[in-house]
Amino acid sequence: MTIVFRAVSQSSMSVVEQMLWVIEIESESDYDLCSGSDVFWEQAFSKADWSNLADTLLKRLKSFSSKKDKKEDFNFRYQHDKTIELIIEALEKSDRKSEVIPLCQNQVAQSSEGYPRLISHLRNEKRVEDAIEWIHKGIVTHEKYQNITIKLRNVFLELKKEAKNWPQVAALEADEFFNRPSLHTFQALEKAAKRAKVLPTIRTAALQFLETGQSPLTAKTTKMAKSVKNAIWPLPKPEAELPKERFSTDFPKRNTLIEIAIAEKQPDEVMRWYQPPDTKPSRFGGGWSNLMVHQVASVLKVQCH
Repeated sequence: MTIVFRAVSQSSMSVVEQMLWVIEIESESDYDLCSGSDVFWEQAFSKADWSNLADTLLKRLKSFSSKKDKKEDFNFRYQHDKTIELIIEALEKSDRKSEVIPLCQNQVAQSSEGYPRLISHLRNEKRVEDAIEWIHKGIVTHEKYQNITIKLRNVFLELKKEAKNWPQVAALEADEFFNRPSLHTFQALEKAAKRAKVLPTIRTAALQFLETGQSPLTAKTTKMAKSVKNAIWPLPKPEAELPKERFSTDFPKRNTLIEIAIAEKQPDEVMRWYQPPDTKPSRFGGGWSNLMVHQVASVLKVQCH
């Protein structure tokens, strides 16, 4: 195929026709037969060539917009998104960068990747406030689609880290932990809470949550506040909340508590939460994996020595 792509540039087609021909071949290849197409794109195309390609693809994009009944078709969505990416590349290489963000804004309703793409380009242009505004719009628009809202929320978290807004970073990490408790989310919360200078209170609340299921974010009584030495929850409301889990879980979260204890080298805590493998598992699959059993055994072996 490399020979074919070398030959394209020697054909009687115009440069734009050559570009479109290669794009068509690339889009129709299901078996990676176009791995040699780089030899074609490595040529030094003029700004005028890229501009003409952008205009041609923009016309093609209009035909996608008219086929609203196919928006749920995966192949259709893929081709639509690929076309937008090609247009953006052509606009950037033809010195028409000012058209990129308006294009992305016009396409947010047409594609699941619309909001992340727009926000990425706004960040590249240092338009942080605009990016945050579109993040909130995207979360509201795609509330039912967790993969999109989580992606947007993670971008928001990155922006808050860049701004060194540690109380808000900790609030976002707390929202993550209390919705999806794990060793990873616990450690991320601790790191953020330390930077926000509220680690003792947050750590106490997080560990109690793993033991009892009581979250300070949803507690309706003062019991949680009393358990953290009468301290008021020290973090602000997360400005970009995660979609809530749709199922309940059993507590205590023994696996996570053991993983934390192992990470912190606390063998007594490991034994406090470990139950032998023949213990009746919870209805949500709280049994022990072989990996967990081996991890506990390794901790106890070190303790014995």
